[in-house]
Amino acid sequence: MSAESAGNVLELRKVTKRFTLPDGREFEAIRNVDLVVPDLPGRGEFRVFLGPSGCGKSTILNIVAGLFRPTSGEALLRGQPILCPGPDRGMVFQSYSSYPWLTVLENVAFGMQLRGVARDEREAVARAWIEKVGLKGQEKKYPKQLSGGMRQRVAIARTLAVKPQIILMDEPFGALDVQTRLGMQNLINELWEEIEGTILFVTHDIPEAVYLADKIHILSAGPGAIVDEIEVDLPLHRTEDLKQSARFRDLETIVLNRIRKEARGGSVRITT
Repeated sequence: MSAESAGNVLELRKVTKRFTLPDGREFEAIRNVDLVVPDLPGRGEFRVFLGPSGCGKSTILNIVAGLFRPTSGEALLRGQPILCPGPDRGMVFQSYSSYPWLTVLENVAFGMQLRGVARDEREAVARAWIEKVGLKGQEKKYPKQLSGGMRQRVAIARTLAVKPQIILMDEPFGALDVQTRLGMQNLINELWEEIEGTILFVTHDIPEAVYLADKIHILSAGPGAIVDEIEVDLPLHRTEDLKQSARFRDLETIVLNRIRKEARGGSVRITT
């Protein structure tokens, strides 16, 4: 482990991932992906991945999560190879992932229970996060009694309650209606100062990417590779009125033009 690697939260070095299809052919999802996320004391970074459908954005998140191993290259967390899932990484999926047999309180406390945290302590922490995500009073309800947006709030609270170093969010708002989605974006912005971790976020929504990100990584059409990095030079504390600013619109245009340039062949789903 080099001193340079140890000073970074995350490094992907020439990471390639190939899958074997049922007919025996190989499919290359990503190729030679390089990514460095430095350790910023007291705060993390919000990185967003944008690109054509099928370019490997979710594959990158799954490698960082430890769910996939690279076919070649290295994935390092604080200088150590990522070999399997761990409590230092938390994931929020697009699909609703709450356990249907557990209440809201039990769902949010579940990760802490697995780590052996005493019941009184984990329930106190869970209640605090339930309040932070706007679900106070819903503690005894089951997921089937909640709206889609409320279920995603549960998933976010459950992930953040265990204080992971890296939070992986794979189109977490993709299944929500527009109004609820905007509310979830604002929620993440409000919680950002408390998270103190790195967020890797996949979306197809350009305004969402610009609104949330510190940096946006543009991926080429599959096999995906990071072909551009756009720094979002907007204030750290963001509110809805920022979306009407000239700089916000400029950044949307820059990102959209870069994605269009990279989208060669096949269908591309971009939300503007």
